[in-house]
Amino acid sequence: MTAPFTDAYWTEVNLRVAYQLVKLDYKHNRAAYHTPHVGMCDLARKLRAGGFPIPATFILAASAYLAKRNIRYLEWHNSALKRAREGHSFRRVAFSEYKGTRGGDPRVTNRGVTVKAAPYAVHVERELGTDYE
Repeated sequence: MTAPFTDAYWTEVNLRVAYQLVKLDYKHNRAAYHTPHVGMCDLARKLRAGGFPIPATFILAASAYLAKRNIRYLEWHNSALKRAREGHSFRRVAFSEYKGTRGGDPRVTNRGVTVKAAPYAVHVERELGTDYE
């Protein structure tokens, strides 16, 4: 893929930017990367303070993943890049395991607790005037 990225999703572009920022920071600040996820957290903090929250979030996601597993950043980057190219959402690209173990019956909806989770919710909804039945 070349520079214009006309066929790339915004998640892919930001992911590539984050990767280049990590490489550049590592080149100029190797001592901070003695423990890679610590150096990446410091970089993400600087980026967020500088007004670049999206690349900072990708870097934080990678650093959290590296802290849990013994893999290289490039491995995480390649798998995230694959998800970005497939058109997955930002959360799914940055956090591959986001709600991965969630069952088919979520206990919470975007309007509150489901009736199955709390039978009294119907009464609460009627009291509040938000009866959806």
